[in-house]
Amino acid sequence: MLINTDRSDGGVDSALRQTLNYRADASILLSGLPDKAITKLCLDSGQRIVLINRDDEISGPFHINLDDHQAAKIAVSAFLRAGCRSLAFVNSQVGTPSLMAREKGFLAAAASFGLDATTTRHGNTVYESGRQAAHTLLTSLNRPDAVFCVNDLMALGFMDSARQDFGIRIPEDLCLIGFDDIEQAGWSSYELTTFAQPIKQIVEASLFWLGDAPGNQNVKSMTFNAPLVWRKTIRGNHQPLRAIPAKVGTDFASGIA
Repeated sequence: MLINTDRSDGGVDSALRQTLNYRADASILLSGLPDKAITKLCLDSGQRIVLINRDDEISGPFHINLDDHQAAKIAVSAFLRAGCRSLAFVNSQVGTPSLMAREKGFLAAAASFGLDATTTRHGNTVYESGRQAAHTLLTSLNRPDAVFCVNDLMALGFMDSARQDFGIRIPEDLCLIGFDDIEQAGWSSYELTTFAQPIKQIVEASLFWLGDAPGNQNVKSMTFNAPLVWRKTIRGNHQPLRAIPAKVGTDFASGIA
């Protein structure tokens, strides 16, 4: 059973409890919900659990994460190569582990170059929150010349507000990077440079661990890198970055193609 969580108060816990009634063999949990106690309840009932982009410190599940710190370093490097020096990070107020890891990684990467990056957080990870973030940052005394948005929806909202409300040219006046590589990011009206979720690898890793291949239960975790998809929201010509192999929490990863 696959549960894609949202921020509703009791909906996720209720859905997971239903898996117990249906005697599901396994659950795959995405994002920051449900509560860790519910995850443990599923484990105690005999379910096998795959946790994606979560920080539950519970033994038993298979953990899959993105290397958000690596993505943040690549984003900062791309901005610096474009000549940007005033950096900002746009986040939501949702506060899931993956979103906060992305923010912390970006601030740390900027600090390693001696730069102080600005952070602003607004609402949920939706288009309108990106527009609100643009009004906050672009009316400040220290207006940024580079912005890394925690996801593409917020980046698209930020871009539309920057161009329509402030007359800012992208990428001439401001460089922008998103995350997720949703369909709209590639539309000609946006051409957003963004990080792509390695969905195929995540699915393959989940199925491998849930399968019956010898030794697969010895695999405890995998960390994947999100490749940067170069489009037109960063100044200059850039060569595609080489893919970095996944980090595996054991020696038994050879069963994954």
